[in-house]
Amino acid sequence: MTAPLDDGALLRFLERYPPRPYHRRNGDYPSVQLELVALTDGLCYLNEVLDTLPKGTPRRSHEESGENCHLWVVDERGRPCISEAPLARLGDDNLHHTNITGGGRASIGGEVWFDDTPRVYVSGSSGRYPPLHKEHLEDAELLFRTVGFDVVSLGWDAETDKPRRVWLGQGSAVQE
Repeated sequence: MTAPLDDGALLRFLERYPPRPYHRRNGDYPSVQLELVALTDGLCYLNEVLDTLPKGTPRRSHEESGENCHLWVVDERGRPCISEAPLARLGDDNLHHTNITGGGRASIGGEVWFDDTPRVYVSGSSGRYPPLHKEHLEDAELLFRTVGFDVVSLGWDAETDKPRRVWLGQGSAVQE
């Protein structure tokens, strides 16, 4: 899918949700989790997603690994990026949102699964750059829509006030 990204919409998004440092849990992360991966390593911009990216569907339980899950982030460089999965260059370590930013700042991150183009499943599942509230996630999903994706959102859990991380089908999801 190659469609122009509305720079005005992106700028308004970044003005409303400026990039911030990643969330740290119990100190900092190992250096391999902060190592920057680049476009040549298997990243692509949101508006340049290839039809050849592995297809998948969101995990339906906490036990599933999320096969063919891609990470996405809107970082301080001002372009939403999507990871190809997996990135062999990192070896046995999993790709993390901080690999896409090099440990830098980002507005938001999450997970995405590609179905039959243009359908995608989108979550705000990021421990490092989580959405601040429901509208933050919804506004990020609009960026996917502006380049032509049909977005199926995992949504927001009103009880926990956090993004849903597990999809139960028909637009239903549960918090992890």
